[in-house]
Amino acid sequence: KNLYRIIGLFKNDSDEYEAKIIKADAATKEDLGDELAIENSAYYGNYGYDKANYKGKLTTFASYYWNSTNGTNSSSNNVNMWAASNLNTKNLNETYYNAIEEPYKSMVVEHEWQVGGYTNSNVDARRIYNIELGTEKLTSSSKNCYDQGNPSSPRECSGQNDLTYNAHVGLMYLSDYMYGTLPKYWPTNASGHSGDDIKDNDWLYLGITEWTISRSSMEGDIARCLSTTGDVFSYPTYNVYSGRGIRPVVYLSSGVKITGGSGTETDPFKLEI
Repeated sequence: KNLYRIIGLFKNDSDEYEAKIIKADAATKEDLGDELAIENSAYYGNYGYDKANYKGKLTTFASYYWNSTNGTNSSSNNVNMWAASNLNTKNLNETYYNAIEEPYKSMVVEHEWQVGGYTNSNVDARRIYNIELGTEKLTSSSKNCYDQGNPSSPRECSGQNDLTYNAHVGLMYLSDYMYGTLPKYWPTNASGHSGDDIKDNDWLYLGITEWTISRSSMEGDIARCLSTTGDVFSYPTYNVYSGRGIRPVVYLSSGVKITGGSGTETDPFKLEI
C-alpha cells in the first residue's frame, strides 16, 4: 500500500530538493473510491490490458475517468481542465490523500502542478518537457483554456487553476514517462516509444493504459495517457470521459530522510521526517 517509486528530485521555491514519487502499481477502488470509476474494475483482457505486458502485481485494479462530472460517457459538460476534474479534487486529493496513514501523510507536501498541457506535436522528451513545464508552456495570454460545460469554445487562460494547480496529489507528466527510458532514446519522438527496447527499458512503463496529468491544449475534452504498447502520442489521445488506470504521484517534504533499506522492491527505502 505504501510502496512507491522515485521519479526524481526537484527543487522547490526555497531551493530545497523534494522527492517526486509515484505509486508502484495501479490504484484500486479501495484507494480512490467509487466516484468517477467505471462500472467494473479493470483486469487482464479487459479495457485493453494484457497480462503478458502488465508489469504490476495486482489481479484487478480500477479504471477512472479523467473528468466526468455526471459519470457518463458524454462530452456535453466534461472539459480537460485539471481544476474541474473530480478525479483531481475528489478521488486523488480527498479520498486518496485523506487515507494516507501517518507518519507518511505528514511527509507529503502541497505542490504547484503545471496543468497547462501539451500540444499535439509528435516531438522528443526535451520538447515535451519544455511545452509542459519549460520555456514553451502556456501563458495567461494563451487562448487554449475552457470553461466547464463548454469544451468546444477556447478562451484566454487566466493563470492560477488554468495553468497551475496547488494540491497534494497529482499524476505523472508525459515528460516524466518520456525521460524514464534509457538516455539514448530521449531524442526519439513520442510515437516511437512503442519500440520494444524503449518501453522495456522505461521503468515507468507498467503495460496498462493510464492517465497522465497532461491535457491536450488543442482540444477541450482530450487528455494524454499511456498505452499498453508504450506509445505516448498517436494511440493515447483520449476523451476525458474514458476510463483509464491511475497511479497517484506526490512530492515529499525536503525534511524527509532515508533511515533504512537499499532501495529495491524487496528491501525498499524506509523514510521518516
